[in-house]
Amino acid sequence: MSASTLLLVNAIGLVAALALVYWWLRHESRTSVRVMPAATFGSDRRLRAVYVTMAALVIASTVEVFAPYFGQHLQGLQPLEAGCVGAAMAAGWTAGSLALSGATARRALVIRMAPLFSVAGLEVLAFVGPVRSGALWIVIAVVVGLVLLGWGVGMAWPHLLTSVLQLSGGEDQERAGASVTIVQLTATAFGSALAGMVVNATGFGDPGHTASAARWLFVSFILAAVVASIAAWRAGPYATTAVRTRNS
Repeated sequence: MSASTLLLVNAIGLVAALALVYWWLRHESRTSVRVMPAATFGSDRRLRAVYVTMAALVIASTVEVFAPYFGQHLQGLQPLEAGCVGAAMAAGWTAGSLALSGATARRALVIRMAPLFSVAGLEVLAFVGPVRSGALWIVIAVVVGLVLLGWGVGMAWPHLLTSVLQLSGGEDQERAGASVTIVQLTATAFGSALAGMVVNATGFGDPGHTASAARWLFVSFILAAVVASIAAWRAGPYATTAVRTRNS
């Protein structure tokens, strides 16, 4: 999170980060020694659609960084209680992966549907997250929102990983495995910084504006989940194609 509350300073930092990512991707597309699979930069858009889905889902999930803080200052939770609430997103991610990792026959459908759960989770958080109340139903609703957010990422993740490996080609399997970690870590860093920028710009430092910061954070990150949903509809058919190609 930026130490500055000035929107211009935060925006400059964001633009600089995007420029560095763009420069790195251009370098990757031109060099023979790369960390991303060659198929990423080909005319075929299949692998790029999968990567965008992964990155957007991870970015959407980074709102959980502020969940414990909002739990303490808006719902009046104790630090331990707020930490447990914040862990709900990870619990949802794990549960989603365990529940649907074996649904290989419906991989395309799972990938397409997953971001919709994250969108629903963020909508729930946007509605109840900013509420200044320690009522049990408010806390439960926040937990449900975080679980839905994580579930959407988790149910798609094993199938997105498989799609990356299948679409990268046999000669790029090592790069494919490494690329997943790179995409996840880059998206996590970018999403966390973006979340910090949003709350900084909407009054995070002022206790009287904490609710406003929470509302803006959850509402704005719905966009990331929507981007994931759009990309998933492009990635879904490609995942099915990859499975058929492997089995033929």
